[in-house]
Formats: sequence, C-alpha cells, structure tokens
Amino acid sequence: MKIKLAVCLVLALFTFIFITQNTATVTVAFLVWSIEMSLVLLLFIMLGTGVILGWLLHSYVRFRGQRKPIKSTGKMPDPAKTTSAEPASREQTRQKEEHAP
Repeated sequence: MKIKLAVCLVLALFTFIFITQNTATVTVAFLVWSIEMSLVLLLFIMLGTGVILGWLLHSYVRFRGQRKPIKSTGKMPDPAKTTSAEPASREQTRQKEEHAP
C-alpha cells in the first residue's frame, strides 16, 4: 500500500511540474476554426480524447469477439439452444443418452 502511495505522490509531483512549465499559449487550428489555449490544456484534452477512443475501440473489439460465427456451419449460435456453463454430471449425461431416440 505504501508503494502505491509513493507512486501516486511522484506522479502528482511530475504533473505539477509539467503544468507549471507548460503555461505558454498556443494557437490551435482545425479546418476553419482557430483558438488560442494553454499548451497544458491542449495536451490534457488530447489525452482525454485518446483515452475515450481507446475505450471505445476496446469495447468494439470485445463486442465483435463475442459474436464470432461457428466455423462448421458459418451460422451464429442460437442462445436458446446453448447449455449452461456448468458441466453436466455423469448421471445426467447417462440419463440423456438412455432417453435419446
């Protein structure tokens, strides 16, 4: 726990130093818009944008990974026909085999 506190304090110190050294005003131009803002504000906005884009991309990739089709038929599995994640006992398996047509 003390290591985490030390790391957080060091990162906070680095952040404070970064903010105090980058107070210059810069002009940002995008398409037809132009705005003047602090360099550190611009960097934090870009960091936040990157975090949000990364989160959205990760969510999309995870969503697509859960919807992969079955290789043998090329069809999506039917959620109603899937069994539970809990494996059947030997007795249940034997009973199903005995009653199968």
